[in-house]
Amino acid sequence: MTKVVAWLIKVQEPWYMQIMALIATALLYSLLLGTINGCVALAAILLHEFGHLIVYKMAGKDAKILVMFPLGAVAIIVNKGEKRSNVLPYWTLGWLMLAGVVMNGLQIVIGLVLAQQPGLVGEIGDKVILINSVLLAFNMLPISNFDGGTFFKVISSTMRREYAKILTVVMMIVVLVTIVAFLAVTISGNVSLFVVLGAFGKVGFLLLCIPNVWVVMNHHDINFPVTPGSMNLWQTAIMLLVYSGLVVLLLSV
Repeated sequence: MTKVVAWLIKVQEPWYMQIMALIATALLYSLLLGTINGCVALAAILLHEFGHLIVYKMAGKDAKILVMFPLGAVAIIVNKGEKRSNVLPYWTLGWLMLAGVVMNGLQIVIGLVLAQQPGLVGEIGDKVILINSVLLAFNMLPISNFDGGTFFKVISSTMRREYAKILTVVMMIVVLVTIVAFLAVTISGNVSLFVVLGAFGKVGFLLLCIPNVWVVMNHHDINFPVTPGSMNLWQTAIMLLVYSGLVVLLLSV
């Protein structure tokens, strides 16, 4: 998959190919999702990558966003000799991973405001919530090269191995308790089948987190050397709180 993405970036990087990729992506998304959904989805993806771009710029890196047909978009460092995992300190790299999903979270909040309005504005708000919730859940999954997976690799790489394992167990217990509480509250209420199915979808997201958190927190990735103390306790806690806040937002919509 990485080779395919690299090839797509190489082929579509010229400015004239970017124009064609943007038009083609917008048409494809509109065809698959409908005009409004397609536009909202493309905007959500571009804003997600804009979050990554902000962190790159704050770190002093020359970066840009590329539209990448048919996958969406990607923020990359312009200097091809650099890789994000070995040119950024863990503190910055952690925020790089969080920045994209934070942008999706902000769009969900905006969508909640719009959804209160009547007519087309309210309809667009509902679509903004739905599409950004899907992107948020997808990117937050702690799976290897996903934003969530890289984020937890960063967290674990700044800790001693035994502490990383303790934190992993604690997180897994919290997830299990959350699942039980979430289902108990949802099913005990007088809710529709649609709401119950939505609840199980969110539980599915949480269940996927359990084994994958263990894997990424106990990784052996040479690109993320274990350097205890490279982030202090407060820095780690702040990042985990932001991640947790996004999970709460995801479960509440």
